Amino acid sequence: FPERILTSGEAIRNIMTGLSGVSAEKVISVSSGVDMQRFDCKISGDTFRQELNLDSDRPLIGKIGVIRGWKGHDCFLEAIPLVSRKIPAARFVIAGAGPGFEEIRQKVKTRGLESTVTMLGHREDIPQILAALNVMALPSRSVFMSAILPAAWRYARMLQVRDGACTCARDGDVAARTTAGLPLEGVLVGCISVAHSPRRSDTN
Repeated sequence: FPERILTSGEAIRNIMTGLSGVSAEKVISVSSGVDMQRFDCKISGDTFRQELNLDSDRPLIGKIGVIRGWKGHDCFLEAIPLVSRKIPAARFVIAGAGPGFEEIRQKVKTRGLESTVTMLGHREDIPQILAALNVMALPSRSVFMSAILPAAWRYARMLQVRDGACTCARDGDVAARTTAGLPLEGVLVGCISVAHSPRRSDTN
């Protein structure tokens, strides 16, 4: 048996310690960290917005992460038409690659969302994308800690939806919390509540 088992969050640690024969005192949780130089909160998102031909005051809502089943991309797509009815000017981006990329891209096309949703694929300029967003949505169905979450606190107004709980935050402080009956409703409520407010990069 190893001297220590390191996990990337308490959720995984709890799973490990629940296994037969695993000693809880040997399992240590080390949460995801943030490269403070790379994810400098003073980075501008203007270049990314120019790439999309978006003015600085146009609401931009994004989903960042590997595209796979439990990451909530279907939920994000379902919310887009509902958000667009309330905020017609809103644009949406999906950054990331993965096994579900082609499936999600096809759904964007078949649902007629191509004019409002941009599939970015794999990107290295995640700090600039985060800086450009008004809202980063995280409608993941997984209990595990998202790797993008710690970095997101430093930039956008952040929306986390998990088990029906919707948390809207700015600059790392919880600004509002509401419980919705469905994750989709949480996405809708959260996006509408913060998408019109200034981005952090606009208020520095």
